Amino acid sequence: MHSGTAPQAGRLDKIRPVGKWPNFDTPRSNHRPPETIGKRAKTNELILRRDWDFIMRLRLAGITRESVVDGPGIRVVIYAQGCPHGCPGCQNPDTHDPNGGKLFDVGQVVQMIRSVPMAQGVTFSGGEPFSQAEAFAELGHMLKSSSLDIVTYTGYVWEDLVSSSRDTWHDLLSLTTLLVDGPFYEDERDLGLAFRGSRNQRVIDVAKSLEKNAPVVVSDTYDACRRP
Repeated sequence: MHSGTAPQAGRLDKIRPVGKWPNFDTPRSNHRPPETIGKRAKTNELILRRDWDFIMRLRLAGITRESVVDGPGIRVVIYAQGCPHGCPGCQNPDTHDPNGGKLFDVGQVVQMIRSVPMAQGVTFSGGEPFSQAEAFAELGHMLKSSSLDIVTYTGYVWEDLVSSSRDTWHDLLSLTTLLVDGPFYEDERDLGLAFRGSRNQRVIDVAKSLEKNAPVVVSDTYDACRRP
Protein backbone atom coordinates (compact mmCIF):
# COMPACT_ATOMS: atom_id res chain seq x y z
CA MET A 1 0.00 0.00 0.00
CA HIS A 2 2.78 2.42 0.93
CA SER A 3 4.42 2.36 -2.47
CA GLY A 4 1.21 3.83 -3.75
CA THR A 5 1.03 6.49 -1.08
CA ALA A 6 4.23 8.41 -0.55
CA PRO A 7 5.44 10.10 -3.73
CA GLN A 8 8.99 10.32 -2.39
CA ALA A 9 9.15 6.66 -1.37
CA GLY A 10 10.49 3.61 -3.19
CA ARG A 11 8.95 3.41 -6.65
CA LEU A 12 8.90 0.03 -8.34
CA ASP A 13 10.60 1.45 -11.43
CA LYS A 14 13.64 2.02 -9.21
CA ILE A 15 13.72 -1.49 -7.78
CA ARG A 16 16.52 -3.62 -9.17
CA PRO A 17 17.71 -7.12 -8.30
CA VAL A 18 21.03 -6.73 -6.49
CA GLY A 19 23.69 -9.33 -5.82
CA LYS A 20 23.31 -13.07 -6.36
CA TRP A 21 20.06 -13.71 -4.55
CA PRO A 22 18.57 -17.15 -5.22
CA ASN A 23 16.05 -17.36 -8.06
CA PHE A 24 15.35 -13.62 -8.02
CA ASP A 25 14.48 -11.82 -11.20
CA THR A 26 12.44 -8.81 -12.25
CA PRO A 27 8.76 -9.34 -11.28
CA ARG A 28 6.57 -10.43 -14.18
CA SER A 29 3.88 -7.78 -13.90
CA ASN A 30 2.44 -8.62 -17.32
CA HIS A 31 0.94 -11.86 -16.00
CA ARG A 32 -2.68 -10.84 -15.45
CA PRO A 33 -5.23 -13.70 -15.30
CA PRO A 34 -8.87 -12.63 -15.07
CA GLU A 35 -9.44 -13.37 -11.37
CA THR A 36 -10.32 -10.37 -9.20
CA ILE A 37 -8.90 -9.19 -5.91
CA GLY A 38 -12.17 -10.03 -4.20
CA LYS A 39 -11.70 -13.71 -5.03
CA ARG A 40 -8.39 -13.70 -3.11
CA ALA A 41 -6.93 -15.51 -6.08
CA LYS A 42 -3.28 -16.43 -5.55
CA THR A 43 -2.06 -13.87 -3.04
CA ASN A 44 -0.45 -16.51 -0.85
CA GLU A 45 -0.14 -20.26 -1.08
CA LEU A 46 0.93 -23.23 0.99
CA ILE A 47 3.08 -25.62 -1.01
CA LEU A 48 3.38 -29.25 0.12
CA ARG A 49 6.88 -30.64 -0.49
CA ARG A 50 7.82 -34.31 -0.70
CA ASP A 51 9.02 -34.26 2.90
CA TRP A 52 5.50 -33.20 3.90
CA ASP A 53 6.66 -29.84 5.26
CA PHE A 54 4.37 -26.92 4.53
CA ILE A 55 6.18 -23.97 3.00
CA MET A 56 4.52 -20.56 3.19
CA ARG A 57 4.87 -18.42 0.10
CA LEU A 58 4.53 -14.70 -0.58
CA ARG A 59 3.46 -13.08 -3.84
CA LEU A 60 5.72 -10.05 -4.20
CA ALA A 61 5.99 -7.14 -6.60
CA GLY A 62 9.64 -6.52 -5.75
CA ILE A 63 12.28 -6.04 -3.09
CA THR A 64 14.49 -3.03 -2.38
CA ARG A 65 17.76 -3.75 -0.58
CA GLU A 66 18.37 -0.35 0.98
CA SER A 67 15.79 2.41 1.48
CA VAL A 68 15.81 5.45 3.76
CA VAL A 69 12.28 6.71 2.95
CA ASP A 70 10.21 3.71 4.07
CA GLY A 71 10.79 3.96 7.81
CA PRO A 72 13.58 4.85 10.24
CA GLY A 73 17.15 4.01 9.24
CA ILE A 74 18.31 1.83 6.36
CA ARG A 75 15.63 -0.70 5.51
CA VAL A 76 14.94 -3.66 3.28
CA VAL A 77 11.52 -3.12 1.68
CA ILE A 78 9.30 -6.07 0.76
CA TYR A 79 6.55 -5.04 -1.69
CA ALA A 80 3.41 -7.17 -1.50
CA GLN A 81 1.67 -7.91 -4.79
CA GLY A 82 -2.08 -7.31 -4.72
CA CYS A 83 -4.07 -4.41 -3.30
CA PRO A 84 -7.86 -4.02 -2.88
CA HIS A 85 -7.78 -0.24 -2.28
CA GLY A 86 -6.95 1.14 -5.74
CA CYS A 87 -6.08 4.61 -4.47
CA PRO A 88 -6.23 7.27 -7.22
CA GLY A 89 -2.74 8.62 -7.79
CA CYS A 90 -1.01 5.44 -6.63
CA GLN A 91 2.56 5.57 -7.88
CA ASN A 92 2.79 1.78 -8.10
CA PRO A 93 -0.42 0.65 -9.81
CA ASP A 94 1.34 -2.51 -11.04
CA THR A 95 1.17 -3.81 -7.46
CA HIS A 96 -2.65 -3.93 -7.49
CA ASP A 97 -3.19 -7.14 -9.48
CA PRO A 98 -3.21 -10.07 -7.00
CA ASN A 99 -2.03 -12.44 -9.74
CA GLY A 100 0.99 -10.41 -10.83
CA GLY A 101 4.47 -10.36 -9.37
CA LYS A 102 6.36 -13.49 -8.39
CA LEU A 103 6.05 -16.15 -5.70
CA PHE A 104 8.79 -16.54 -3.09
CA ASP A 105 9.22 -19.00 -0.22
CA VAL A 106 9.18 -17.07 3.05
CA GLY A 107 12.51 -18.65 3.97
CA GLN A 108 13.98 -17.43 0.71
CA VAL A 109 12.91 -13.87 1.55
CA VAL A 110 14.54 -14.19 4.98
CA GLN A 111 17.82 -15.16 3.28
CA MET A 112 17.57 -12.12 1.03
CA ILE A 113 17.01 -9.82 4.01
CA ARG A 114 19.92 -11.30 5.96
CA SER A 115 22.21 -10.76 2.96
CA VAL A 116 21.98 -6.97 3.48
CA PRO A 117 24.52 -6.14 6.21
CA MET A 118 23.56 -2.45 6.44
CA ALA A 119 19.87 -3.13 7.11
CA GLN A 120 18.49 -1.75 10.37
CA GLY A 121 14.91 -2.81 9.76
CA VAL A 122 12.44 -4.36 7.35
CA THR A 123 9.42 -2.66 5.81
CA PHE A 124 6.34 -4.51 4.54
CA SER A 125 4.85 -2.34 1.81
CA GLY A 126 3.03 -2.91 -1.42
CA GLY A 127 0.46 -3.52 -2.51
CA GLU A 128 -1.39 -4.42 0.69
CA PRO A 129 0.53 -6.62 3.17
CA PHE A 130 -2.65 -7.43 5.10
CA SER A 131 -4.04 -9.15 1.99
CA GLN A 132 -1.30 -11.74 2.67
CA ALA A 133 -1.31 -11.36 6.43
CA GLU A 134 -0.64 -15.01 7.24
CA ALA A 135 2.49 -15.19 5.09
CA PHE A 136 3.79 -11.77 6.19
CA ALA A 137 3.22 -12.75 9.83
CA GLU A 138 5.23 -15.91 9.22
CA LEU A 139 8.01 -13.75 7.76
CA GLY A 140 7.82 -11.52 10.84
CA HIS A 141 8.11 -14.51 13.16
CA MET A 142 11.19 -15.74 11.30
CA LEU A 143 12.81 -12.31 11.68
CA LYS A 144 12.16 -12.09 15.45
CA SER A 145 15.54 -13.63 16.24
CA SER A 146 17.27 -10.73 14.48
CA SER A 147 17.60 -7.14 15.67
CA LEU A 148 15.50 -5.83 12.78
CA ASP A 149 12.33 -3.90 13.56
CA ILE A 150 9.29 -4.08 11.27
CA VAL A 151 7.35 -1.24 9.69
CA THR A 152 4.09 -2.24 8.00
CA TYR A 153 2.13 -0.07 5.57
CA THR A 154 -1.58 -0.59 5.04
CA GLY A 155 -4.49 1.08 3.32
CA TYR A 156 -6.70 0.01 6.22
CA VAL A 157 -6.89 2.10 9.38
CA TRP A 158 -5.89 1.00 12.89
CA GLU A 159 -9.48 0.81 14.06
CA ASP A 160 -10.37 -1.62 11.25
CA LEU A 161 -7.43 -3.88 12.03
CA VAL A 162 -7.95 -4.18 15.80
CA SER A 163 -11.71 -4.68 15.50
CA SER A 164 -11.37 -7.36 12.82
CA SER A 165 -12.15 -10.99 13.61
CA ARG A 166 -9.24 -12.12 11.41
CA ASP A 167 -6.57 -13.69 13.60
CA THR A 168 -3.98 -13.35 10.84
CA TRP A 169 -4.44 -9.57 10.86
CA HIS A 170 -3.88 -9.51 14.62
CA ASP A 171 -0.78 -11.70 14.26
CA LEU A 172 0.79 -9.40 11.69
CA LEU A 173 -0.11 -6.32 13.71
CA SER A 174 1.44 -7.73 16.89
CA LEU A 175 4.75 -8.32 15.06
CA THR A 176 4.84 -4.76 13.73
CA THR A 177 6.88 -2.02 15.41
CA LEU A 178 5.44 0.94 13.50
CA LEU A 179 2.23 0.89 11.46
CA VAL A 180 1.57 3.46 8.74
CA ASP A 181 -2.17 3.33 8.19
CA GLY A 182 -4.77 4.76 5.84
CA PRO A 183 -5.29 5.09 2.08
CA PHE A 184 -3.51 7.70 -0.03
CA TYR A 185 -5.67 10.78 -0.73
CA GLU A 186 -4.49 12.94 -3.62
CA ASP A 187 -6.11 16.07 -2.19
CA GLU A 188 -4.11 15.62 1.04
CA ARG A 189 -0.78 14.89 -0.64
CA ASP A 190 2.15 16.41 1.27
CA LEU A 191 5.81 15.96 0.33
CA GLY A 192 6.92 17.26 3.72
CA LEU A 193 5.70 14.24 5.65
CA ALA A 194 8.00 11.51 6.91
CA PHE A 195 7.22 8.03 5.56
CA ARG A 196 3.73 9.04 4.31
CA GLY A 197 2.23 10.52 1.18
CA SER A 198 -0.94 12.21 2.46
CA ARG A 199 -1.91 13.97 5.69
CA ASN A 200 -4.62 11.48 6.67
CA GLN A 201 -2.06 8.73 7.12
CA ARG A 202 -0.60 8.07 10.57
CA VAL A 203 2.59 6.57 11.98
CA ILE A 204 1.47 4.47 14.94
CA ASP A 205 3.54 2.90 17.71
CA VAL A 206 1.98 -0.56 17.80
CA ALA A 207 3.22 -1.82 21.19
CA LYS A 208 2.10 1.32 23.02
CA SER A 209 -1.21 1.33 21.15
CA LEU A 210 -2.01 -2.25 22.08
CA GLU A 211 -1.11 -1.50 25.70
CA LYS A 212 -3.37 1.57 25.83
CA ASN A 213 -6.07 0.05 23.61
CA ALA A 214 -5.97 3.20 21.48
CA PRO A 215 -3.74 4.37 18.62
CA VAL A 216 -0.59 6.13 19.84
CA VAL A 217 0.31 8.36 16.89
CA VAL A 218 4.00 9.32 16.60
CA SER A 219 3.88 10.98 13.18
CA ASP A 220 5.04 14.35 14.53
CA THR A 221 8.20 12.80 15.98
CA TYR A 222 9.37 11.69 12.55
CA ASP A 223 8.06 14.77 10.72
CA ALA A 224 10.17 16.93 13.02
CA CYS A 225 13.30 15.13 11.83
CA ARG A 226 12.58 16.24 8.27
CA ARG A 227 12.30 19.93 9.10
CA PRO A 228 15.41 22.13 8.63
